[in-house]
Amino acid sequence: MSLEAALRMAAGSNSRNGNSNGNGSASSDTSTEDSAAMSELLKEAFTATVVRDYEKAVNVIRSAIATDYAFGVEDLELMDHVYSCILNTSHYDETVIEVCWEWIDALERTPRLKDPRVISSTQLSIYYAYHTISRVQERMPKRPNHLQIRAETWKRVKKSFDYLWNCAVTMWKPHEVGE
Repeated sequence: MSLEAALRMAAGSNSRNGNSNGNGSASSDTSTEDSAAMSELLKEAFTATVVRDYEKAVNVIRSAIATDYAFGVEDLELMDHVYSCILNTSHYDETVIEVCWEWIDALERTPRLKDPRVISSTQLSIYYAYHTISRVQERMPKRPNHLQIRAETWKRVKKSFDYLWNCAVTMWKPHEVGE
């Protein structure tokens, strides 16, 4: 399927679901078609990284993120691969930080699936991106607004992990062992 066809299909309906468990309001057939189209789109980004066409890869990922599709675990793994490749080829600290923020924003956008595997995968990727930001900020020359930047970064870290913690608690609450 061509990139344009996948984009048209991915942008075509209002409700998306990144897996086939029927959590979305679209019919099962539509959900499966949307999932297949998004899978093709993300595989296109993966293929672009293999041939080292990182600009194309990130543009494909940005197109996927612009939809209202809720990514499943496999989708997130392909996105992680693209962002990791871009990070590994970034030569400037500022670029590394920008890529990390874009990666975090991509993972934190709505809709999100309420699935333990998705939450776990997202949490690990967000942790890695924040850790990278922190390490890069520490090695950069200290600017006059260094403390402010660090405080803003920490505020976003706390917000991200509060959300992920609340999701985890909500998902595991029904499985609590009674006292």
